[in-house]
Amino acid sequence: MRWLSFSGESWWVKTSSERVGPGPNYFSDSTNNVWVDALGRLHLRITQDAGRWYCAEVVSARTFGFGWYRFVIESRLANLDTNIVLGLFTWSDDPAWAHREIDFERLCMDTTGRIDGNNFQFVVQPWEMPGHVVRFKIPPQATSSVHTFCWEPGAVRFRSRVGGLAPLSATTNVLDTWVYTLVTPQSGDENVRINLWLYDGMPPGNGHEAEVIVSRFDFSPLAKPFPPVVIRASLIGTNIVLIGTDGVPGGSYLLLSSSELGLPACAWMPLQTNRFDAAGNFTCTVGLAETQPQFRFFLLQLQ
Repeated sequence: MRWLSFSGESWWVKTSSERVGPGPNYFSDSTNNVWVDALGRLHLRITQDAGRWYCAEVVSARTFGFGWYRFVIESRLANLDTNIVLGLFTWSDDPAWAHREIDFERLCMDTTGRIDGNNFQFVVQPWEMPGHVVRFKIPPQATSSVHTFCWEPGAVRFRSRVGGLAPLSATTNVLDTWVYTLVTPQSGDENVRINLWLYDGMPPGNGHEAEVIVSRFDFSPLAKPFPPVVIRASLIGTNIVLIGTDGVPGGSYLLLSSSELGLPACAWMPLQTNRFDAAGNFTCTVGLAETQPQFRFFLLQLQ
């Protein structure tokens, strides 16, 4: 069995000599199908060899349980062939709780197997049950995307957006959000899996090999949500305007300021308290008089 290290975690690489699920397909652990580059990014590739198509999948060594899961993609998912599926999900071989499967899927087919104009979905298995799937579209111009779910004992909170994690990155747009509250799976012996495969085992319609880059995977316990990201800072008249995303939907935050970046948070000056909107976005407007001329660093503290 081949192992690799990605985002600080150990993963084993799936391989098969016969067609297996999902698909079913052939899976390869070759470095032509799965590798981590010098920047630490995971590459998954569907290849053809001697007339046979090979897919790619990695499985985390450990179980993470309830908490925050985040996958950052650096590929144009909308441009993949319609027969190609990207899966970002949890899975247990134990059939209890529908294998504890919670999914992000790049998938062009709806629950009836028809192409419906969408290309991505949130899923809490079993997908056949009403209210277990939400579908939407990632636009073709999206070169990167961030997909986060928060798995709680009684709910799963999904969120997908265009853009990356770098502060002051390009315009970031929320694609869709969803709070699932039906029969929520309970944590057990599940692992995280990332795979790139062919729908029903059918070759790509365009006949081309395909690749997806996953730049990082992150997990954080329930009590420690991921920090928000500032995507734009502007000086408008006498106001500093900070715009960001990835906050806890509906949660509150405190904006602080300091002239010295290295000071502990307790020494920073509190400026204002506010709430993230329903999609986790925020906008802070601060008058220059509030910060004083020497204050140029800002800190967003979750409450």
